[in-house]
Amino acid sequence: MQKSFWTKSYMKGILTNFFIYMIAYQLMPWATIYSMKVFNSSVGEAGLASGIFIIGSLVSRLIAGHYIDIIGRKKIFFIGTVIYFIGMLLYFVVPNYIVFMFVRFFHGLGFGASSIGASTLIAVIVPKSKKGEGIGYFTLSMTIASAIGPFMALALLNTGNYFTCLYIDVAISVAIIVLTLFIKVPENHFSDDELAELHKVSFANFVSKQALPIAFIGFLAGVCFSTVLTYLATYADTIGLSTAAGVYFIIYGLASLISRPIIGKMLDRFGGNIVIYPALFFTALSMFLTGIAQNEFMLLIGAFLVGIGNAAITAGGHTLAIKGIPVGKIGSATATFYALLEMGYGLGPSLLGGLVPTYGFRSLYFAAVCIALSGVVFYYLLLGRTKTKKICLKI
Repeated sequence: MQKSFWTKSYMKGILTNFFIYMIAYQLMPWATIYSMKVFNSSVGEAGLASGIFIIGSLVSRLIAGHYIDIIGRKKIFFIGTVIYFIGMLLYFVVPNYIVFMFVRFFHGLGFGASSIGASTLIAVIVPKSKKGEGIGYFTLSMTIASAIGPFMALALLNTGNYFTCLYIDVAISVAIIVLTLFIKVPENHFSDDELAELHKVSFANFVSKQALPIAFIGFLAGVCFSTVLTYLATYADTIGLSTAAGVYFIIYGLASLISRPIIGKMLDRFGGNIVIYPALFFTALSMFLTGIAQNEFMLLIGAFLVGIGNAAITAGGHTLAIKGIPVGKIGSATATFYALLEMGYGLGPSLLGGLVPTYGFRSLYFAAVCIALSGVVFYYLLLGRTKTKKICLKI
């Protein structure tokens, strides 16, 4: 009889991760709008205010991903949640755009460390024969957060009080710390020689080479997803579909909720190709429909497709990133995948946002179509030609 992964630690890990990501996704559109309204920043500057949070996350993910098995999984997890909480408090005393940028970066450091703690926990407690399914349900917490977070942010911003989001997120940050204290995190133990090797500063100790190919695909997908998370509300308003903007994220979340369990089972049974190829095509089609949307129906079909695409990329990418990775390197491999995925989230608004002043908002979604399709080509060249019939990890 196969061991179930639905333990108390697994469920607490999912709930904690959901709260961590809900704050992050709630503050992405909030930061963009707050920056433009309060500091009179341009579209590109507002995008950077949103994206620099992810840059902070990228830095801390790579560092925490390496040291998590040296210092201790529980310690890194807890330290990350405390930094995340402090970052929330700093938003209340921001006097100008420059300081706002520093606070966003600092808050991103806490997000990266706390989220890598949750991801590593799940990766080590789910049985190897159920990795795809177990990680699939876990990453569903991220996708639901990415639907609820922006929806809440837009609803609260419409009240005209920019600090309501912050009050709620401070309370959630406290709940995250409390939950972390009660999660049992299995630790890894190394010999003195292994610890000495891990303490060496080298590229291989911070970045998993085995995870880099799928992490690069995650980066491309992240750039595409960032156009929705950062700019959809403003874009929908400019084309007269602002009412659909909030519903967009609900449809997006429902699509992920429906598809995620199926995706996990397909990963375990058939491997990555059957999941990643459709995910990239769905993402490209979603970006195209969003870019040409003339009515709410087209926009919401795009939301449904990107929900499936995001679900498949995050669940499939995470599972493939740790495929064949020794238990002591799971933290590094997980960090590598999410670091590049979130680098896409962070750089996307700045890279594509520059198109808006000259070519309009629709242009950035058409650019995202090209990026998603390039992902199909790169996946084939880097991973697609290697047949993997099922996910089986060396743990």
